Amino acid sequence: MPEDNNILTLYNFMENEMKNELDMMPEVVDNKLAEIKKRLIEKAEKQYGDITFVAHRKNWDECFTFTNGEMMFWFNTKDDKSTHVLRVKDLPT
Repeated sequence: MPEDNNILTLYNFMENEMKNELDMMPEVVDNKLAEIKKRLIEKAEKQYGDITFVAHRKNWDECFTFTNGEMMFWFNTKDDKSTHVLRVKDLPT
């Protein structure tokens, strides 16, 4: 907080603080989505055992889709190669 009590100085300070927080928001959302992805992978492994990428995907990030406000995690089980999907609604924005 600036030591000068001038209203314009205070306003500019608060405006810059808010801008800094708004600039960080996409990063916060990205971190939350990364955590959700990690938890979905862990849930799939716990529920299905060994899992692998779906279809011809080369990494886990390619196994996630977003539609109608939902995140879907697509994966195959290693033993029988069957495809499964886990969903999450109400994603952070």
